[in-house]
Amino acid sequence: MLNLQMLATITCLALGLTSHVIGAVVSGNTEGVATDKAILHVNGIDINVGTIPVSESRSEGLINAAPGVRSPRPETTLTKRTVNNCCSYGCSRTCIDGLSTSPDPPASADCAALKSALEALAASELVGAAFPCNLPNQALCPNFSVSPGYERAYWYGTCLVGFINLNPTGGADESYCHYLMAGIITSSYDECVTTQVKTGGYCLQYLSPGFVYALELRHV
Repeated sequence: MLNLQMLATITCLALGLTSHVIGAVVSGNTEGVATDKAILHVNGIDINVGTIPVSESRSEGLINAAPGVRSPRPETTLTKRTVNNCCSYGCSRTCIDGLSTSPDPPASADCAALKSALEALAASELVGAAFPCNLPNQALCPNFSVSPGYERAYWYGTCLVGFINLNPTGGADESYCHYLMAGIITSSYDECVTTQVKTGGYCLQYLSPGFVYALELRHV
């Protein structure tokens, strides 16, 4: 029979191994589920970009975390063929814990580098317009589109920023702008991570059916 000391040692080793495996899965989760992961060399650094599926429960959680909002109404098959330009819509920021895969906030230096890279990426894609052309109410050049139930994520080091299409299945695709993605890094980092000591934050747009999205900033 195993004595108590041997049993305790085996248990501790097993728990340590389990913890290591879980940590590896969590830290590699974003890269593991990204359907089109790529590395972009922008502004002197390599940033990761990928499209990530978002579960219905997580989408509902983001929507319900903001006071006074309801789940979006179902879209018609006609709107499924449209791509809504969301660059001209702002969103209300919410500071919460629980978005990050780590109890620690993203590093300020990583977020600053990611912000600069996204701004440079946006500037490089402008055609016939002065930078920044894609500020709110000047939506001339959305940079990417996202289908319902997916997130377009960019991450560098510990810092991730992502645009999530919260429309229900069958709803409209949504387009957005790299420049505004960079903006949410600064605003959410300052307000949520620095001021309120949160590990993450997001902004939720809920103005009308078909224009329902969230942007998140979190530790990757």
